[in-house]
Amino acid sequence: MNKLHRLQDFIIFILVDYDELNNNIIHFFHQIREDETPFDLSIPIIYDYKEYIKEHLEPLPKELFSTTAYSDDFTEYEELFSERNESILLQYLNTNYIEGFPGEGLPQYLSISREDLERYFDRYMQFKNVNNTVYISYFFQYFYSKENTLERIAREELINEMNKIDKFKAHYDNLDPRYSKKHRELKKQEYELKLHDSINDNLWQFQGIIEDYSNKKVFLDFEETLKKKLKLIPNDFNDYSLKSQEINIKSKVIYLSLQYLYYTYFGIDSEYALSNPTVQKLARKELDSLLNEHSELVTFLDSKGFESNEIEILFNLLQSDRFSVLDIKHHLFNTQVSFYHILHCFYILDFYKDKLNSINDFKKLVATMLPYKALNAQQFYKYYSDKRHPPFIKINATLEILNNKLGIDREKLKKIP
Repeated sequence: MNKLHRLQDFIIFILVDYDELNNNIIHFFHQIREDETPFDLSIPIIYDYKEYIKEHLEPLPKELFSTTAYSDDFTEYEELFSERNESILLQYLNTNYIEGFPGEGLPQYLSISREDLERYFDRYMQFKNVNNTVYISYFFQYFYSKENTLERIAREELINEMNKIDKFKAHYDNLDPRYSKKHRELKKQEYELKLHDSINDNLWQFQGIIEDYSNKKVFLDFEETLKKKLKLIPNDFNDYSLKSQEINIKSKVIYLSLQYLYYTYFGIDSEYALSNPTVQKLARKELDSLLNEHSELVTFLDSKGFESNEIEILFNLLQSDRFSVLDIKHHLFNTQVSFYHILHCFYILDFYKDKLNSINDFKKLVATMLPYKALNAQQFYKYYSDKRHPPFIKINATLEILNNKLGIDREKLKKIP
């Protein structure tokens, strides 16, 4: 991939991941409805992704990609961006694209900082390192721009499979124990064969966590699912069409169905664990150490009604999914304002209110709570000090993720002033 195409891919990746972006570039997979009718009759449907980029992505400044020396095997931020190019890219992003939607106040231009750009780069590299031959933004856009639709359908299919498993189990329980055991084994083999056939057909599977077997509560991990998907894409892939990613969802939830069967029939919940046990053990030790270090804050959060699993979700958010290998619900926030929303919503700013009087105080907070440079402290202090215009224009997007994706009850979160 040449530098222009790589930059286009990275930029669209940022725009898809940006909360409340108002631009057609992120709507490639939303051009047509499920019934094949256009979403917007005034905009012609473009079926090829590369042509869609040409039509809808604002032209990049030539200085960004005109260099003669470029290797697409870069791994570090500095290899892709000089200070000059970084400045040009930030100006391009923050002057060509707006956020906000009709009826939700005046739209405004993006405000992506250097630190935000570095975090987007790190997130992008998580996927590029899996497969560096394809347009990451094409698959990322499919999963994330259609996340609500995919999640709804996948969850419905998974619940149907879980209900079937429960129904068969109820029948088996009425049999003589010898026959019951035999039929449970046969049902296990049936689902294992389904998974086997799916894998043989080169089909990917939804990844996730069954967090409550009794109530069939499932967290679908789209980020891990996308990584698994990217591993299966051949190097010569070139079918970036509007319909090539249509999928049979039912065949993609077998992996989680089998995990549910193993638990309900045999009491096994780790037969198909994704993570290395050693990695999990080290992550558990590290998280416990962090919680112990902030024990007073943990006690404070407990007094606010947060459960221990919700407190672990919070610390994992603040540490940018550092502990997601522990089957903790997660979402990777990329902007400083999103992290400020988290500090507000979980009362962390209230807990430290007597110790936040200067930029240096915020530097100490950032150094202990967030894995980012203390440069972020200056922006946090600016947010905190501006009582007339607090940065809550986009907080509804943050609240939606905390509530709908991570399962944090809105009533527990601090209200917007």
